[in-house]
Amino acid sequence: MAGSACTLGDPAPFEFDNASTLSGATTIRTSRDTGGLFGSGEFIPDRLDLIAGNCEGERGGGSGDGAAEDEKSGADAPANARKVAFAVLSLAIGMAVATLDGTFVAIMLPKMAEDLSGKDTYQWVGTGYLLTSTALIPVWGKLSDIFGRRELLTVLMFEFTAISAMCALSKSMLMLILARALQGIGGGAISSLSFIIIGEIVSPLERGKYMGIMSAVMGFCALIGPFVGGLIADHLSWRWGFWLNLPIGLAAIFSYQFTLKLTKPEGTMLAKFKRVDFPGVFLSTAAITLLLLGVTWGGVTFPWTSIQVLAPIGAFVAVLAVFFWWEKRAREPVVPLSLLFNLNYVLVTFVSFVANWGMYGLTYFLPMYFQRVLGLSTTETGYMNLPFIAFMIPTSFVVGMVIMKTGKYVMYPQLGLALATVGIGLLSLLDENSAKWFQIVPQLLCGLGLGMNMSTGNLMTQTNAPDDLIGPATSVGSFLKSLGGVVGIAVFATVTENVYADETRLSITHIADEYHLTVTTEQLELFVNVAAMVDLSTYNSEALSALQTALKHSYAKGLSRSFISFIPLGVVAFICALLIKHVPLRKTAKVQIKDGKERPTQSDPDPEVQRPSQSIRKGSEDTLYIPLPPRAFTARSVG
Repeated sequence: MAGSACTLGDPAPFEFDNASTLSGATTIRTSRDTGGLFGSGEFIPDRLDLIAGNCEGERGGGSGDGAAEDEKSGADAPANARKVAFAVLSLAIGMAVATLDGTFVAIMLPKMAEDLSGKDTYQWVGTGYLLTSTALIPVWGKLSDIFGRRELLTVLMFEFTAISAMCALSKSMLMLILARALQGIGGGAISSLSFIIIGEIVSPLERGKYMGIMSAVMGFCALIGPFVGGLIADHLSWRWGFWLNLPIGLAAIFSYQFTLKLTKPEGTMLAKFKRVDFPGVFLSTAAITLLLLGVTWGGVTFPWTSIQVLAPIGAFVAVLAVFFWWEKRAREPVVPLSLLFNLNYVLVTFVSFVANWGMYGLTYFLPMYFQRVLGLSTTETGYMNLPFIAFMIPTSFVVGMVIMKTGKYVMYPQLGLALATVGIGLLSLLDENSAKWFQIVPQLLCGLGLGMNMSTGNLMTQTNAPDDLIGPATSVGSFLKSLGGVVGIAVFATVTENVYADETRLSITHIADEYHLTVTTEQLELFVNVAAMVDLSTYNSEALSALQTALKHSYAKGLSRSFISFIPLGVVAFICALLIKHVPLRKTAKVQIKDGKERPTQSDPDPEVQRPSQSIRKGSEDTLYIPLPPRAFTARSVG
């Protein structure tokens, strides 16, 4: 090869006059170590260097049209940043209404049960919502790939808002349970789809900041929700908690249309429906529903060894096996099984699963310590629980900002799990005589640790997934986080109640012998289950004081054991966090919001060159063609 020239132009192949050139003076290399152009890795043309004598170039560099477009892209950066900010704001509105709804219902359940005469079935108001919201989370990513992110989010937000009116108009507990189950379909999708959209319109380097903002919004709503819900229930009606969803939900829908200007996937509605993996959706939903039924019933409604618990868990295993068998053969699987063979992705999702286990366990059972052990009121409990929430929310936001500045993130789940595990271990030492400072310090450690995991969970999930799988990867990650919360609550409840029951039986028997009291087996079980219903009229003051102290001590011991049960899991998750490999954060987003169109950024792999096996083709025996994306270099050997 006597000489060479480099030109910028439209998509065109490299053309070598003879095949020997490839192993001669001209060398091709990429900026990412992806296994080599002809190896097993992917060809990702973020940077393409052509060395032919003194000719070297970088994609987007040089002069001509490419440089002009880069200059234009730089000029558009502030405008696009504003569009992203408004888009995230609109997503935050939707997240707020879904989070507030959950906290409102939790605080208003007693009022609902009383008003609708449903004290025996009211728990299904929460369980029905939990089943539908969690079971469908894994499917939203793939469905949004097919039908469009904004379109699907708009439909599901409308469904959530409309069913809120049905909840408010409920005339019976059965109607309310059915309405809440329907509402869970949209409620579970809002969070998952919001994080998917953020993952596409925000660069990986900046995702930490926006993930932290969204987590802070959710945390703030969870913090004020019980207070606002209590005020509404006491001064208005529980129905107003659902009516409040309508204006906020409609505001979110309206804002989506103006801020989420993303390209709608091509194809007719019929063609899109044909792409849906309906068997996969059904099998996934059925398997998760069976698992949730077993987990939520186990140890609380029925013993773990009962047929009512073992049957759904056994059926879950069978349906899950069929699901994997089908997904391996599906044309467009709901859950791409390739994600399960990505070790970094598996480690990241497991760490998030465990972090949510601890967070939900503390959120539900730490207040029980203040109420049932210390005897504080609901308002006083809220104040005593503030250190945990007040440290977790700002930590999530600050860590996100630091990640944006440094590009480093792996150390935060590691440090976070260490702090959270130590904090929960210290909480296991609490009893009815613990000093106030000792009630607060472990909460600060837990808030710091779990706050670090809040801002990094979705970021790491998306960073460790290919761009074309960001939807399913985020959905699966969101599901596992939710499942961690469900399992965490179930395990904490089982351990607490079982230890409390055993300790209470021993304590009451001992007190009865000491004070010469007659306690029947029926009364003993009432002490364990509903202590307020025991007739204490024949007990003297000393016996009553001893009984009260014994019940508090028994419950404190139950909580202590539940906190201890988390420690081994926290240690395992910490070790897994140490094994997570750092993946560099790109500075460019997958898409840009611009003029109502989703515009791929320069870092996006072109579909034609994403995999070497699909992008390299041979023409004649002495010519090799390698298709390149727009504005790529075209090198021609010249004689």
